[in-house]
Amino acid sequence: MELTCTGVITTNTPSSDEKKVEDVIDTIVFFYKLYMDTWSDSAYSDFIKAFNVFLEEISPISYVPSLACEIDKNIYMNLWDAGINPSLLRKTLLDVYRVLRSRKSADELKRDLREIVSIIGDESAMWDIIEKTSSVDQLVSIAILTLIIGTNF
Repeated sequence: MELTCTGVITTNTPSSDEKKVEDVIDTIVFFYKLYMDTWSDSAYSDFIKAFNVFLEEISPISYVPSLACEIDKNIYMNLWDAGINPSLLRKTLLDVYRVLRSRKSADELKRDLREIVSIIGDESAMWDIIEKTSSVDQLVSIAILTLIIGTNF
């Protein structure tokens, strides 16, 4: 008797790469919360270091000419002063990763961005930028630039 398997078995457990990225994201969120609570320069520095590790994990990120300037003129306050919930930050970063790895619809990332920009900037202008995107790569660029600009006041 010969046994054969012709199907593919999948699970909903994260891959080791995704688990690594989740650990990085959890580190970002930890230092984000710590900075919100203490305003410590070292917590901010550690937040930036962890965020840079995340950027390395998701690179390359598409360059869109003049996008950073467009976003910058429509962001009015930083994430901390706006009181952006750490769980929203975590969800947004995880959605960025999953969208890039084609494991999630871009619609969820758009919702995350809309929630963030409605608090830290000109929601209407930012939504126009988001809706004009022609690719997932551009949407990811918008998300990353929004978070970078929103943490560099």
